[in-house]
Amino acid sequence: MNISDRKFETMSELGIDKLTKYRGHRRLKVFYYKGLTCSMEGCTKVGTRLIKGTSKLGSVHVDIYTDDFELMNVDHYIPRSFGGSDHLDNLVPMCSTCNHMKGNKFIGVDMNHHFVSPTHPNI
Repeated sequence: MNISDRKFETMSELGIDKLTKYRGHRRLKVFYYKGLTCSMEGCTKVGTRLIKGTSKLGSVHVDIYTDDFELMNVDHYIPRSFGGSDHLDNLVPMCSTCNHMKGNKFIGVDMNHHFVSPTHPNI
């Protein structure tokens, strides 16, 4: 998802250094504790922008985007459809492109907690 797809009335860039403020946030804590780089093997996308958007109704949403404004997502290492939890140990940063391609597949991870290519032919 690109930033232009979002339906915000106003947007402002907070600066990635402000991520510390959100270290307890349900979703943003994943980026604070696990980094801003996409976890899919071979992907080099990095979240560099912390952007706050406000809807016409006044709701506020804070997201992390890459330099080219691609949304960074939080992915479940073990998908929820396979019993994976929302615990921090099961969550990793991932760009929206890789997250969409991965879907609910369960794939391996290397020693640095980066996703690796699936080894099972049915995945």
